[in-house]
Amino acid sequence: MNVAILGLGGIAKRVALGVTYAKNASLYAVAARDIKRAQAFQEQYDAVHAYGSYDEVLADPQVELVYICVPNALHYDLVCKCLQANKHVICEKIMVTTHKELKQLFDLAKEKQCFLMEANKTVFTPLNQKLYQMIANGVIGKLQFIKAEYSARLLDDPLPDTHWVLDPVTGGCAFDIGVYPTCFAHYYANSKVKEITKKKTYIDAYACDFGLHAMITYENGIQADIMSNWLYTPENKGCAYLIGEKGYIKIPAYWKEKVAYIYVDGKEEIIAVDMQSDFSGEIEHAVACIEHQIYESPIMGYTQSKAILEVVD
Repeated sequence: MNVAILGLGGIAKRVALGVTYAKNASLYAVAARDIKRAQAFQEQYDAVHAYGSYDEVLADPQVELVYICVPNALHYDLVCKCLQANKHVICEKIMVTTHKELKQLFDLAKEKQCFLMEANKTVFTPLNQKLYQMIANGVIGKLQFIKAEYSARLLDDPLPDTHWVLDPVTGGCAFDIGVYPTCFAHYYANSKVKEITKKKTYIDAYACDFGLHAMITYENGIQADIMSNWLYTPENKGCAYLIGEKGYIKIPAYWKEKVAYIYVDGKEEIIAVDMQSDFSGEIEHAVACIEHQIYESPIMGYTQSKAILEVVD
């Protein structure tokens, strides 16, 4: 399937590798507002075409799936344009920051019979897929509690006030990295949310939040403690624990890791998987859905994106 990447910031480099290593996908086009930048990216990642505008991509009939990597504030309009052009879409998280816009986009995708998915790669990595099945098979007994964090000190690398992550409406820590532990917890709990208690951290110099801490209770009784913060950097930028009646699982850097540790009866078991790119799984999933004419992911569709937004908004 021919994939185009719109927006060539830092994350786009990792997306390009993800497309390269994904089965049944090829990097067909890349686009930026600066054609020279797009051409340099094209040469580095061996894309077929480079475009100096997003409209050129949408006018190309060979483009089938678009991966959007632009800042959050631009997501809604660009997703709309892609769907109106009958292109399937993966949009970087967080797709949009309001429930109204989220529903409008999925309604439009349904109307156009186009695939639409928020790019929460965490649930599609080989390690998390394997651990999910192991838990379902009872490796740690009944899952009781989930603890997950992703934090990184933002102020060590000063950003201009105009940077998108500092936008008071569409930026902030919760919308940037708070999505990771939220998505992780929802995936493993595999249940509707019953109750959320949350608090955001603010500092005087900025209008956006600098941290999120939430306690979530799910309808099946599982509880989760999630955290993200821009004021410090823990080891591995964070870790996750899946705690069951018989034991627990520790996953450093759970959003991209290839190794986890299972502790049952005082013994440690190391689980390792092969993975060339932590982005390939979500791309392969999208392609498989499209090939089977499934236009909403059963793993990361409207319901799942809405549940994430309920925690981080």
